[in-house]
This record gives sequence, C-alpha cells and structure tokens, in this order.
Amino acid sequence: MKGVFIGAWRYHLPFNNVFAVANTGSLYWACNPYYLYNYDFNTNEINIFSRLNKLSDIKLSAFAIDKIHSLIILGYENGNIDIFNYKTEKVRNVPDIFLKPIIGSKTINHIYINGDEAYFSTDFGIVVYDLKKFEFRNTYYLSQYYQNKKIKTTFIFKDTVFSLFDNFIINAPIDGSNLNDFSNWSIFYSDNNNIIFADALKDDLYMVIDSGCNDHILRYHDGLWDTVLDTLNFNINKLKYDNNKFIILAEGAVFIYDSLWNFKYKIYQYYPTNYAPMPLDATYTEDNKHLLIGDKNVGLLYNWNDTCNNKIITPLGPSTNISFNVSHSNGAILSSSGGYDQSFGNLWRHVNVEVFKNEQWLSYNGDNTPKLNEVRDAIKALTDPMDPDHLFIATYGYGLVEIKNDQVKIYNDTNSVLPSTAGITGFCRISTMDFDSDGNLWILVSGANEFTVFKRNGQMIRLPISISISNYNPGAMIIDENNKNIYVPFPRGGGGVLVFKYNGTIDNYSDDRSMLLTTQAGQGKLPSSLVYAAALDKKNQLWLATSEGVAVIYNTQNFFTQNPFDASQIILEVGGFAMPMLISERVNDIKIDGANRKWIATDNAGIFVFSPNGDKEIYHFTSENSPLLSNRVMSLAIDPITGEVFAATELGLVSFHSDAIEPYTYIEELKIFPNPVPADINGYITIDGLPEDSYVTITDSYGKVVYKTKSMGGRATWNGIDVYNNKAKRGVYIVWASNDDGSIKGTGKFFIE
Repeated sequence: MKGVFIGAWRYHLPFNNVFAVANTGSLYWACNPYYLYNYDFNTNEINIFSRLNKLSDIKLSAFAIDKIHSLIILGYENGNIDIFNYKTEKVRNVPDIFLKPIIGSKTINHIYINGDEAYFSTDFGIVVYDLKKFEFRNTYYLSQYYQNKKIKTTFIFKDTVFSLFDNFIINAPIDGSNLNDFSNWSIFYSDNNNIIFADALKDDLYMVIDSGCNDHILRYHDGLWDTVLDTLNFNINKLKYDNNKFIILAEGAVFIYDSLWNFKYKIYQYYPTNYAPMPLDATYTEDNKHLLIGDKNVGLLYNWNDTCNNKIITPLGPSTNISFNVSHSNGAILSSSGGYDQSFGNLWRHVNVEVFKNEQWLSYNGDNTPKLNEVRDAIKALTDPMDPDHLFIATYGYGLVEIKNDQVKIYNDTNSVLPSTAGITGFCRISTMDFDSDGNLWILVSGANEFTVFKRNGQMIRLPISISISNYNPGAMIIDENNKNIYVPFPRGGGGVLVFKYNGTIDNYSDDRSMLLTTQAGQGKLPSSLVYAAALDKKNQLWLATSEGVAVIYNTQNFFTQNPFDASQIILEVGGFAMPMLISERVNDIKIDGANRKWIATDNAGIFVFSPNGDKEIYHFTSENSPLLSNRVMSLAIDPITGEVFAATELGLVSFHSDAIEPYTYIEELKIFPNPVPADINGYITIDGLPEDSYVTITDSYGKVVYKTKSMGGRATWNGIDVYNNKAKRGVYIVWASNDDGSIKGTGKFFIE
C-alpha cells in the first residue's frame, strides 16, 4: 500500500467490461461501469478517473466523445451525467435527470453527438443537451407511448432523428416538427426479433438483427433494405465504421471488412491470453496503426491490424465486482463472489476468488482454473497460515475446494467425512470455516451437528456437537485461542450462539463440551436469539450483534463454570434518548482493529466505527458522506500490517486506510511515511512499529517539542501542525517513542521539505 495516506479510500473494482473506447492523439480512452481511464501511448502511463477523484458517481452506462469541444460525456445508470474536458481534466456534473422525480428507471443507455447537441437515450425518452451553453434544450417522453420500453440508441440520418427500441425503430423529421407530439413520430422498421444495433454508418443506415447464433446485418440504401451479411454464424454486439473499414464486434471474434464489404481479417484470440474475444467497442487510432478494442473480459487493448498481435493495456484489478465475503489470511486479502440470499438460499454464482497481496491481484475462476466450473457460490476463501500458496475455498452447496501446486481437489460427502446438507448426496453447504493457531481448518456445514476439521497433517475428522443445532443457519465462526472455545452465531432460526469447548485437544472427544447462549438469564441473557455476527476483541470480550442491538459478554472465561457470563448491552444516547447500540440496524459483520476499536458493517446504514468499549462513535461511513460504494456492507477484513480496512459491499470491494495497526511487542525500527515529507502534504505522517499505547513525542533538530500523541495500536500519526497550531517548518524532526511503562524505547527521524 505504498503511497496511500491515512484516511484515503481505494476502489478494488475490475477494469474489464470496457464498453466504450476512443482516442485523442496519443491518449487511448476506455470506459467501463466503474472507471474512465486512459493510456498514454508515448509514455506508457495510465491515468484512472473514478468517483474517488474526478467523477461524480459510479455505474457508468454510456459514453460519447465530442472532439469539437474537447469533451467526454458520461451517463450513469441512475441518470447522472458528467461532462469531462479531456484537455483540462475538469468535470461538470449535470445531475438534473438524477434529481428529477421520474417514476421508473432513469438509466442513460446511449449518447449521440450532433454538432453542439448531445442526445441522451434513456429508459423514459430522449433528452437533448446543449454542449456549448451547458443547458438542456428538450426532453421527449416517448417510452410512455410504447409500453414503457427503453430507448436503446438515438441517431440522426438525413435530417431525420431515429430511436431504437427493442424490436422496432421510430423516426421523425428533426426540423420543423414538434417532437414532443407523439403523432409526429412513426414506426420506421419493426421486426419479430430483437434489433441489437442501429446507426448511420458511412452513407447508409445499418441494423443488426438477432437471429440466434447467426445475427444478420441489414443496410438501408436509397429507400430499400438489403442483407449485407447473414453467414457470419456469430452473435454480434456492435457494428462500427472507421478508417474506411467496417468493424464487426462479435462474441468470439472481431471481423474487419473494407468499405465495400470485402473481408480483410479476423481477430479470434487475444494473444498472449487464453481469452476468446468478447469485444464491445472498437476504433482506430488517429495514425490508423492500431485498432483499439474494448472487451468484456480483457478490458482495453490495441491490435496491430492483424489477427493476433495485441497489447493489453488494462490496469490490474479483480476480475469481478461481486464480493460477498472478504477475509484476511496469511498476509493476503481474499474476496469471494458467491453467497446466499436473505433466506439462506443459493445464488448459484460462478466461482471468483480474488487474492490481493503485495499490491497485486490474482484471480481464481473457471477461465483460468477449469475445475472451478464444477462448483458454485464460494462464500469464503482462506490461505493456509503455514503455506501462503495453499488455498481453501468454502462453497455453499459444493463442499470444500483445495488448491495447491495448481492441483484442485473438491471434497464433499461422497469422498470425505464432510456431511451432506438435507441428506442430499453431493450437496454440502459450508456455512463457515476458519483456521486455528495450529493450522487446523475448522468447518461447519449447514444442517450438520458436528464440526469437520481438516487437520494440519491432511486428515479430516468429525467432532460431534452434543446439542442440536441442525435447525439453525450458522454465521461466521470465531475461534477463541485463549479459552479453546469456538463461537458460532445463528442469524436465522433463533439459536442464539453456540459455544463449543474443544480444550485444544482435537483428537480427544471426551473433554468436548457444548452449550447455547440464549435470552434466558444465566444462559447468556442475550437481547435476542437472532445473532447476526460475532467478534472477539483484544480483551477476549465477545461482541454480539443481535436483532435487538449489540451486546457484550465480558467474561468469556466463565463459560462452562458456575460463574456468571450473561451479556450486557451497550447503551448510547441517540437524539436525547438512551438506546441500545444499533438496535435499528441489521449488522452483517464485526471486526476489531489494532487499537481494539469495533468496525461494524450494516445491511443498509454503511459502516460504524466505535471506541474500544463501544461508548463513542468514531466514524459513520455511508455512500452519501464518503466514497463507500453502497450502504449495504456484507463483510469486513482488516490488514493488521497496513491498517487498511476492506469492505465487501453489494456494488464491489472498497478499502479505507485507517490510523491503527496491530501493536508490536518491541521496537525494532520505526517506519515513517512519507519520508521525506512533501512541503505541501495533504494528509498524515505515519509512524509504524510501536508497542500498544506507546507515547510518542516529536521534536525539531534543536530538541523543541512540536507534537505529542499516543499510538493507536502500533501506529501514531501527525498532520504536520505543531502544538502552537502552526504548520511545521522545513527541517529534520526526531521521533521519540516508548511503551506505557518506559521499558521499551525507540527513535526515528524524518525530513520535511
């Protein structure tokens, strides 16, 4: 995470699925649902624009370039519009459609440039915008007259405006008629099949008709229709005309024809990858040497006007935006794209496990690991704590996947001791899994009344649970290494929390004990038996998110003793009233950071961060007040070394660079970032490598104290403002650090430019 300041956000979204490409001299542009980015052919640099820096929103749906005014026009699924000047990189947001109270979808499907005007094709009609005056000219609510069907594209051909719906095209004279009057529009063409594409290319009007696996290309010339191509035997996504060539973008290939429809060549594979082409857009560079291609799977690439010479210029990122669960394991962040619905039913998603380590992404999916096509719904992935190249994937219905040395094994009830779910052979819904400190993998299958343990030596055993939990849906398990307990919350079924004591003796079943924490006094006294999530903090206190608010069991060592262990609720003042913490929110996950703060992911209110004892709200991140992609956050993971907090939201994976990391046991070296410190720094200087609750003093080179603070876990921060509220001057600064009793000390220095 080099170069990322405290408080900075990052998006971890795919750069593939490029639906639009363009060029402005040496800059090659690409647009996908999450980013606008460009590649400088002269310098090999890539610049990325998103909601984090320039853009106003996410989920881009339309793109157009206006080279007369040096503008890129962007449309979003929610109707938002950005007008991006590609020379100055200034952005004008036009939120009028987004804010307009329209019933139904406002998605912008297509943008057509005609002189100073932009025509926005939306789900409700056509919107015309003046790119010179930056104002709206007209809105034509046409969809209401055509069974509320969306307008896919709009274009102008021979003084007539055309709009494409699913299987018909309407048109009207562009001048001299009131386009708001429905009677001035007429059906130009209709078909029983879907019309995939329509536009004016070269001197004629072209259409692509859906004909199964052999789409047809039709041309309208001098008042007559004729079939240009009906023998391609491909599904066609788009047709372009550029550099005196027709470009057919088909599912599986790119076809190039000359202006008279003579075949030139076909791009059938993106060497050196194994991906078959899934092109969505293409255009030639201004020197006509390269064909820029936007592809669904690969992203942005350019081709040297032949069949196989390609260069992929897509930034690194995950292969999918779907992230159901995110975990930290053995120095890596792992994101799983499977999951289940609110009723714990299968989603049947293809497996995509994304591994983020050392700022690099590695994807496991059916494209690069074919055996993964045999399974669905990966709900969690972990790497072996003893071997970072040894990967385990829990699936919701297909058992356990093990990947090591490029070999893939799938375990279920037919070839291992894993139990089946609901007595269905081969159907094994793993609800939760985790490693203990000895490297044993603990697994709990939905509907089972035993744990399955994949031991470090490769043996798989069952550990029976002495009480019945088969009617409850398990949540994420917590392993308590201090008490040798395992805690499993039950978010559905009313089971409360399972406490399973294995005593650290996996092979000895006789000393295992089980109990359920319930709402009864003396048995947990939970505020509710619906427990969505659990976490064990640094004081070994068990935090539980229930349907009636958050509760804490402070004395987990008392389980299975005569001593009390009932839960206590955290009561906060909300609007002048005392209320249990987050009583009105569905909590999906709780994680503890290096300073023992509680990070809480909710189903519709974003992320809350509370102080160690829960009495103070430190942050509340939402999609409205922060770059958080969505207020629905399913899972959290914290990198203990960098302090980066990863959040799996319904729109994708994001992260926040927090001011706390795991504390160190002693001071080996103080790591100061940045060093040297830029004079115009807009962020925090971080000092890492500290013991818990360290005292940190910063002095100038003359010994004058400029700042004092206390560490958050193993990290201290300074914003560069001294104790007199002045900005620190240029020079050398000394860091003096010690733990709370002064037995551990260390120093460091940095330079402010």
